[in-house]
Amino acid sequence: MKVIKWTFCICLLAACGLLCQSIAAVNREYPKLPARQVSFGESGELQEGVTMRVEAVRWRTMDEARAAYGQEFAGQMEEGDIYRIVEAEVGLENKSGQEQNIVLYDIYLEKGAYCQGIAPEVFGCANSSPQMIFTLKGHEKRRAVLGYVLYEFQFQKKQWEKIEQLGFCLADTKYPVKTEWSMAGGIP
Repeated sequence: MKVIKWTFCICLLAACGLLCQSIAAVNREYPKLPARQVSFGESGELQEGVTMRVEAVRWRTMDEARAAYGQEFAGQMEEGDIYRIVEAEVGLENKSGQEQNIVLYDIYLEKGAYCQGIAPEVFGCANSSPQMIFTLKGHEKRRAVLGYVLYEFQFQKKQWEKIEQLGFCLADTKYPVKTEWSMAGGIP
């Protein structure tokens, strides 16, 4: 029985070593992900031929979110958790002459190492269609509201008290160059 445990431990250590070696190899290949900074209100490339622009940013307290989104939204949220909602209204434009498939769920809310994905319950309430994947025809423009839920337990008390001033941005997952759209200046 001890031989099996030792064998398992050795195999586990070897697997961890290989994983660490793989991570180190990727970090050597891509030492620092270059990022394009896009100012609030400016357009930046979301994908080839398609641009995105942050047009407005709204923050909502729990009570404001429940009032705006209704009882169905309130029922989806965990009781006892304190949260804030941030909505980023974005303008999308297909500058190419061809149809383009747009995937919005790859756009994250970021601040340093903090990263949060789109909240489907907010997206569905804030938009006329709950679809985060859609097609833009050539030269078509569309607006969407990207909604994110931030929970109090995710932040230090001082950060939570000034959550609206922390300088979040929207970021895509495109490699090798990441694009970050500033949300500063969009706070009413």
